[in-house]
Amino acid sequence: MTRTVHETAHLSWLARVCSGVGTLLSTEYPSPPIAVAYVSKPSIRFPRRVGFLSEKERSWRLTSGCNVSSPHPRRSLILPRALVPFLFRMRRHLRVVSSRYCLPTSSLAAVVGAARRQSTAATPPEIGHLPTAASHSHPLSPAEVPSATIGGRSSAIVSHIHEAQVGKIVQFGGDAREYMLNGVERISKAVSVTLGPKGRNVVIRQPNGEPKITKDGVTVARSIAFDNEFEDVGAKLIRQVAAKTNTVAGDGTTTATVLAWSIFAQGYKAVATGANPMDVKRGIDTAVALVCKALHENARPVKTIDDVRNVATISANGERPLGELIADAVTAVGSDGFLAVLEGQGQKTEWYRPDGWSLEQGFAASQRSLATGSDNSGSASAIVPSNLAVPGTMTAPFLTNLLKLQTELDNPLVVVLNHAFSDVSVTVTLLEAALSQRRPLLLVATQLHPDVILTMEQNHKGGVVLCCALELKGDVAAMEDLAAVCATTPLSPEALSRLSVDGVAAVAGTAYRFVQSIDSTVVTHHRSGAAVASSLAPRVLFLEQKMQRTANEDEREALKARIAKLTGRFAVIRVGGQTAVEREESKDRVIDALNAAAAAISGGIVAGGGTALLHASRQLDTLLAADEDMPQDRRSGILIVRNAARLPMRIIADNAGVDGPVIIENVLEMNDAAKGYDAQNELYVDMFQAGIIDPLRVVRSCIEDAASIAGLMITTEATVCNDRGMPLAPPHEL
Repeated sequence: MTRTVHETAHLSWLARVCSGVGTLLSTEYPSPPIAVAYVSKPSIRFPRRVGFLSEKERSWRLTSGCNVSSPHPRRSLILPRALVPFLFRMRRHLRVVSSRYCLPTSSLAAVVGAARRQSTAATPPEIGHLPTAASHSHPLSPAEVPSATIGGRSSAIVSHIHEAQVGKIVQFGGDAREYMLNGVERISKAVSVTLGPKGRNVVIRQPNGEPKITKDGVTVARSIAFDNEFEDVGAKLIRQVAAKTNTVAGDGTTTATVLAWSIFAQGYKAVATGANPMDVKRGIDTAVALVCKALHENARPVKTIDDVRNVATISANGERPLGELIADAVTAVGSDGFLAVLEGQGQKTEWYRPDGWSLEQGFAASQRSLATGSDNSGSASAIVPSNLAVPGTMTAPFLTNLLKLQTELDNPLVVVLNHAFSDVSVTVTLLEAALSQRRPLLLVATQLHPDVILTMEQNHKGGVVLCCALELKGDVAAMEDLAAVCATTPLSPEALSRLSVDGVAAVAGTAYRFVQSIDSTVVTHHRSGAAVASSLAPRVLFLEQKMQRTANEDEREALKARIAKLTGRFAVIRVGGQTAVEREESKDRVIDALNAAAAAISGGIVAGGGTALLHASRQLDTLLAADEDMPQDRRSGILIVRNAARLPMRIIADNAGVDGPVIIENVLEMNDAAKGYDAQNELYVDMFQAGIIDPLRVVRSCIEDAASIAGLMITTEATVCNDRGMPLAPPHEL
């Protein structure tokens, strides 16, 4: 984007004013003023994300008197003087006055005062002697404000000061819709290249970390934002389509995005030529209802595991081994189960079903080299027994199986504490109780003092009592579930202080087997499955009722995972790959395939590859032919949905390098809802026999969500956005 003369002049002026020992620039999110002052430190590090400040940096800002009236002192952004041009890219967070960046009275007074003293003093002012609003309470005239020369022309940066809030810009009618359409088209084109078996990848530059390579539509959509706020409105609405489809169906986000694009683009043209937008929307709603009815009529139930395997394979971009793995995992846990997808350490993608309650945390996360005093936040290159450890390495002091690098305890005595634990004398009491019963000891707490771990380690190595310690920092839910599995309750500090050797057995729990590895912990229930079901039934019922009352989708997923762990319907898929980027891309495909498989099991399947929507659009042709007296605007709405329903197959064919319109005509001539085009092998086949199928819930959600958002965009007559102080180009020139 080309900078205007005013922007360049202001940046040049800021750079000149802020030159010196160092500058602290703070902006309050989301639309606060900017404050500028000098500090005595020669450089200040720029945090990678907004909202994270160290205590020292925060104290510098407060000591300097910059924006001390802010109600949110921690929500700020610190920039060094070398990053002053970054203000141009951060202009959405700055107060804008008269098409120029402006500072409030108090902050501008501080800047001007500091600039004057810089010109007369050899050293910049100290932190405690910065100018405040009181020293410059009167309005400053243009002559008092520094100016910058651009191309031989001098321009005053600020002509007057306004204390008002950020202004708004309103666009009406066709301009409002055209700006939105520009944003919708740009984001949809980026998403549509991923559609189909021969779709391409999209590389996304991450704010932190390595670039991300993905074919997931919702991931691409969420990563796109535009500087033009009116275009960004359209992009955000399209992101809502993808996000809602992903929430409801778990897959199909790319199809939903291109459908919304097509419906809105055609609706925009219809309204621009004089059609009534409300009648057009009524036609769209009528057509969508008819298409969904046709989809239900053409759907088939999932009868065999091969159907699940085919759905997972298609959603995983045709990768057959991955589809088979997912089908096996989904079949193992059932429709009510839960599959956790995690990044693995190797090159191969694997899945396993824990034999009991499990936790995706091993001794790599909870046990460190105590001799060196390391904490739980570091990382290590190797896991070794503690007697072989060197400073800086991660240790596993309670290993019992050196070949598998695991801690294995049979019939352990389980003590769960709901607080940080540091009492060595109580630890000795627990060890004595375990020794008297000739059982291993498992101690669980939010945090364990190194002396406690060391005491347990010495008894473990000496063969007195086999031990293991598990820290669950901040994970109260996991601690409560573990206590329920072991038929005990978390102990408070008061109860623990009164505990005796003979009383440990009354408050401690038990488990059939405990296994801890580098990245997982498994607690196996008692031998009898019926006994486990009866003992955990109250806990499971409590979580199910809580899940029914929870509206937040993330909380529902977490509760579903906890229920699956307690009932034994939980499994883990660890995604492998050569590099971290490859593993992350594979992880996105695995999640989509899992969601598609679950949707197929619960709602049935239809022909894939855009075939189901294409054949369903035949019903709209029949409707239009049967009702010749239908109002023209409503007829336009039905034609919009008919054309949009045929777009996914066209894009799939285009991405495969063939002529999309020709493919569509050939498939329509077959007059069979099961017949479609196999873009991978470039053949016309029976889609069910070829295994090219989609879940009914995914396809239905795509057309419903896309029509809902696009219909609202068509009926939009005004758009309100923040005034950033930049002249907007006409929408047709963007």
